[in-house]
Amino acid sequence: MNIKYLQHLKDNPVAYPNDTELQFKIKGIPESEIQQLELTWNNGNLFPQALKELLFLAGDFCYVCDYGPNDSQQEIQEWIKRAYGR
Repeated sequence: MNIKYLQHLKDNPVAYPNDTELQFKIKGIPESEIQQLELTWNNGNLFPQALKELLFLAGDFCYVCDYGPNDSQQEIQEWIKRAYGR
């Protein structure tokens, strides 16, 4: 995926690069999973480019975002739907 908006995150994938034990490296999800999320949770409409980049670069783990106790983006969406009735 071409990164247009989140180049700084792409260029800095580790929160603590000088710490050999605790680095907090970002971990993304594949484009195929992003496409499935668009189908399931956005009625097949494409996500904004910046969101797609965030998911691609750090959709599984990000030292900037807090995904809570959820294990996947799918779980996050299900939690939001239950919590807010959407």
